[in-house]
Amino acid sequence: MHTIPAFQRYVRRLVYTVAQPDWTTLEHQPRPWLCLHGGHSETLLQEVRSICRHLNQQWVWRGLDDPRAAQAYRQGPLLVPLDAALYAHALVHWLPQQAGLIVLGPEDGQVLLQHLQRLRTVVASDGFAIPFSLHAARALEELCEALPAQRLAQFFGPIQQLIWHTGGVPAGEWLCADAPARPAQAEPVPGEVLVQASSALLTPAALSLTESDEAALDQASHAWLMRDCAREFRQRFPAYAAPEQQAQLWQKLLQFVQEARAPLGFTKEADLRHYMALRLAYPPACFAEDSALWELLMNPQLDSQQRLSAAQAQLQAWMEP
Repeated sequence: MHTIPAFQRYVRRLVYTVAQPDWTTLEHQPRPWLCLHGGHSETLLQEVRSICRHLNQQWVWRGLDDPRAAQAYRQGPLLVPLDAALYAHALVHWLPQQAGLIVLGPEDGQVLLQHLQRLRTVVASDGFAIPFSLHAARALEELCEALPAQRLAQFFGPIQQLIWHTGGVPAGEWLCADAPARPAQAEPVPGEVLVQASSALLTPAALSLTESDEAALDQASHAWLMRDCAREFRQRFPAYAAPEQQAQLWQKLLQFVQEARAPLGFTKEADLRHYMALRLAYPPACFAEDSALWELLMNPQLDSQQRLSAAQAQLQAWMEP
């Protein structure tokens, strides 16, 4: 019987990597739009207008009762129809810096605009509204990975595809997420009113999360952390960079994160990442033969950061001739 490797649970299920999008491909897809982070630049609108002459550039939050619109974000994000010249500029100045993302969706900009206005917040299971932004790449990926198809369809609405860059040039990657396919005679998603044949838009209520959604988001968040650690450690530790070493790297990471959580009791992501890095950076003998090191790591009188910093100093001393 074939056994599925344990690390498969951390593989993305809906979001997938793509090559850098090419304009000749994008222009033959559903209508491409550029959604730019309103807080990226004080002269964002002037920059856009110096490149293209579209008259339907629109601040998504303009006129809305939202304190963020009056602060750093002013009236953004800025929604602009994408063309070749704007795309060439975005590839250099915005997309790799996570200041924008590509939205493939409806021809009618009002349809998309009003849907994006609904995505300003997500309602938690306790009823509290949580600010949300498509430009928060990690949160976007986790939401796409965690939500069941029906609720994800509500989130996408008229959007057919999202394309964004993870940042971290040149180590970043291009990611893509497609709207879930709906049956031809699909029932409306709860809370959603479908767009009518006319250009008038009736949009869904803000996305509401159930307790099971939140549990799935917690799992997706941990999976993101593990993928990001694997990516980082492949770069930091060349011994694990080769494709044939990936299974061994993941085996170690799964072991180390389990150690970090119990018995050491680390819960913060920074602490989990720090501990896994120490385990990969120093020989196993350092941990197997040094009982004082484990006593230090498990010292309840020190907080997690103090324990890890002291352990790192002790490991460095252990390695000195």
